[in-house]
Amino acid sequence: MAQASSEKTPTRTPENPMITAARESGQRGEWLEARRLLEQALEASPQDPQLLWRVALTYLQCGDRDKARQYIDQVELTGDPGLEAFKVKLTLAAEHGAREEIAALLRQGAQSFGADRGFRALQIATLASMLDDAPAALALAREFAAEQEAEAGGQELLLWVLSSMGAWADAITQAHKVLALHDSEAARYQLVVALLAQDQVKEAVEAGKPLLPLASARANIAWLWGLVHERSHNEAAARRCFAEGAELCRKQGESDVAFVAKLNHQQKEDKDHGKQHS
Repeated sequence: MAQASSEKTPTRTPENPMITAARESGQRGEWLEARRLLEQALEASPQDPQLLWRVALTYLQCGDRDKARQYIDQVELTGDPGLEAFKVKLTLAAEHGAREEIAALLRQGAQSFGADRGFRALQIATLASMLDDAPAALALAREFAAEQEAEAGGQELLLWVLSSMGAWADAITQAHKVLALHDSEAARYQLVVALLAQDQVKEAVEAGKPLLPLASARANIAWLWGLVHERSHNEAAARRCFAEGAELCRKQGESDVAFVAKLNHQQKEDKDHGKQHS
């Protein structure tokens, strides 16, 4: 008879009730109360990095950026800043519009958190916040891509910025560069969008074929194929994909659907405008 394993399933440490209460207060927008609770918890554990960055966040939400920065500096002294503390520090830099500091922080984060999916999302969110200053966002994305020439992550980041700016010809070139590194669903999706925007419908059909099996389960892919069918003059297939996409969107709430719908609407407006002036 085999002996039962002596290993025990690790038990999850219960969260500090003060942190739980503070998080719930923050979700209700009661940041002063959240701060009071966290500072009370901090009295018992003054070097806890998790508590320190949470207190910094409450000060940031209350508009006291100097105090938030003081707590973030304390987090770094613990030697374990973590991604969440890094987010607060980056937010502080972004709110001050400190472009050079943002660039330096993102380079630092790439070294510490480069393999973390959360950091990639943070990079995209930061560059998105800079798109009101498109040249700065593009310059930073190009810098990362140059530093990570053989890394798909840096190249995809540049692709995302180019697509967000509507620089479709450059986005097509960049998408092919990413796909030469690895077959990325996100890059292929952006490639199809860019090709449609450039009226390269046949190329879009070919580029999008590997995504077709996902159309029945992913709202953004269903909508994208709706556009492909519409531009290929297959109205029945387009209506079916748009209907499937709308239903999946209702169930899943995929944000990319809004982008594809916006692109579709803009392209129709451009066509109508052209007809009026022909």
